[in-house]
Amino acid sequence: AQVVNGADPESDVAVKLRFPLYLQSLKTSNTASIQNAIFAAGPKVTFKIIEYLTFAGVAFPSGFTIVVDDGTGAASNVFLAAVTTNVNPTRACGSQFAVARPTNVPINVAVTVSPSSGTSLAVVQTSVVAAITTYVNGLGVGNLAGFAAIANVVQMTTGVFSYSNLTLNG
Repeated sequence: AQVVNGADPESDVAVKLRFPLYLQSLKTSNTASIQNAIFAAGPKVTFKIIEYLTFAGVAFPSGFTIVVDDGTGAASNVFLAAVTTNVNPTRACGSQFAVARPTNVPINVAVTVSPSSGTSLAVVQTSVVAAITTYVNGLGVGNLAGFAAIANVVQMTTGVFSYSNLTLNG
């Protein structure tokens, strides 16, 4: 077949201008791309993405809040700015977002422990406090499900024979 009066759909110049935009459009603004951008801010990042709400719990239509920590429990303004810089190119056009550091919430743990034979109760108590503190501080932002494992942390602490009366915040 012979083509008569045909024309290129686009000029080479137009394709060269459009193609980089096409490639950039492949960076979708889905949750995975936003999470990847957050993780790129540092090695010990933990975070929670809250859709449609501000950090204070106020409606945030077409927006999301990122509550993020750098592993220190007191994320710096420089770190928060880095997260903002990383996430901004991945968000959808017209969407808004905010970045906030978490509020540390004290957790009161009470437990009665019985030491293994030949182990001092004072030593076991100190070990249990240290193990629980390390575990809770390592949970990261918004990981409330991790509190269910505190019983295992107590039982697995060296020198604990048994425990009872475990309570969290009363």
